[in-house]
Amino acid sequence: MRVYLSVLKLRMNIGLQYRTAALAGVATQFFWGFITIMVFEAFYEYAANTPPISLKELITYIWLQQAFLVFIAMWFRDNELFDLITMIPFGSVNYLPLLYILGKNSGNEIYSILTPIAGSLFILPCLLFWQYGVKHYRSTGS
Repeated sequence: MRVYLSVLKLRMNIGLQYRTAALAGVATQFFWGFITIMVFEAFYEYAANTPPISLKELITYIWLQQAFLVFIAMWFRDNELFDLITMIPFGSVNYLPLLYILGKNSGNEIYSILTPIAGSLFILPCLLFWQYGVKHYRSTGS
């Protein structure tokens, strides 16, 4: 009977560690979401020109971004799906196409359309450089 109680106690500890890590991750997402919103509020308060997206829409976008980051972490275990999600750098393809989709772009529409293509072209040399580094990597122990 002691063996079963020991195994039960061990499994409970492992489960508690997982739950604690999950709660810490949620708290971290809330923290960075609030920090990002505070930074943008400061920018919006002292902006010389009217920003292209309202603060309310930006806050909604930030919380959606924070919420969907959890899905990326869950999909990390599925390598094929994770590769599809992270293939294009999000920072270089989100903003201008979003303005185009929302109909709030004030400049040339060609930039909104070409930005995802430019981001894809930018990642190619980065991937080649990464593969070169991995191929020529030698650890301190070898």
